[in-house]
Amino acid sequence: TISSIIETMKHGAITTDIKLTLLEWWNIFDIDEYLAKNKLIESSEFIQEAKNVEKYQKNYPFLEKALSLEWFLYPDTYFVNPNDFSIEKLNTLLLNNFKQKIYTPLLSPLSSENIHELIILASIVEKEERNIAEKPTVAGILLKRYQNNWFIGADITACYAYELTSEECRKNLSKYIADKNEYNTRTMVWLPKTPINNPNIESIKASLNPKHTQYWYYLHDTQTWQIYYARTNEEHVRNKRLYIK
Repeated sequence: TISSIIETMKHGAITTDIKLTLLEWWNIFDIDEYLAKNKLIESSEFIQEAKNVEKYQKNYPFLEKALSLEWFLYPDTYFVNPNDFSIEKLNTLLLNNFKQKIYTPLLSPLSSENIHELIILASIVEKEERNIAEKPTVAGILLKRYQNNWFIGADITACYAYELTSEECRKNLSKYIADKNEYNTRTMVWLPKTPINNPNIESIKASLNPKHTQYWYYLHDTQTWQIYYARTNEEHVRNKRLYIK
């Protein structure tokens, strides 16, 4: 009505939408915890829906090889109405955003199998390296190890099989580091079964265009997080003595 339009112009529209910010490097267990804390779901509901990938495959061809929605849930800020909220609606919103920002401009020429492998690699790069400038080099090292039947050796893959949030994994990583499972690249010579988080676009681009170098090893200074590369195991051991306190 005219009167409601005037009131809106005076005071602004009344909205019940709430803001959700899904961070890069979050996995589906982080998202589940976040939605439960915002009282939008009961604990574990999102995890179960994310594993029901068949429901979404018809509308999103990039999910053909996917075993869950992990990694396709594009990290961004979203607005949802809590009175009309459903996990399916949220996932559709996230998948559409992924399709628009990642799949169509970057991944559409690739086969489903190549997309799946790229997704897994990018999710490891996301956790392994914070510095955007170093991500292509790290991606190149991890890819070279994989192609040469080495252990990829990324610590962060060790606890995904136990469905832990990122914080739970950080606190308990040493507990799982030697376990043999379908994700732990410390104990198996192949890529994890699925991606391990939802990386940002920089990790995706780095995995699409890895930097090929003479390096096979890297580590981070425990004080500054500065990365140090090595060509041989001897150099890597030396770096451990110098930079890991």
